Amino acid sequence: CAIFDPRSFRVGEAVTIVLHAVNDAQRVVRHATLDAWLCDADGKEMAHVSHRLHMPADCLAFEVDRLRLTPPRPGRYTLALALRGDDCTTVEQSYSITVTS
Repeated sequence: CAIFDPRSFRVGEAVTIVLHAVNDAQRVVRHATLDAWLCDADGKEMAHVSHRLHMPADCLAFEVDRLRLTPPRPGRYTLALALRGDDCTTVEQSYSITVTS
């Protein structure tokens, strides 16, 4: 999941987005991959990060990364997340980040 202030942001305002992962299954996930893509208002990729994770069984949420966005223009930015487990299960989430002038 991603955690950031759920409000509109202004052009040039720094936005910190904290990425977390959690495993609520009763088994260890030894080789998970978390990918995050940040796209601008036109859908153009601005950033992509990828992390390999080891997730204990039924673990608490833990911080994986922090992304920083300083939007250059108004519009609706998108953060897309994909967590792929070692059993080929994928969990995807998408977040909208509204930027005003």
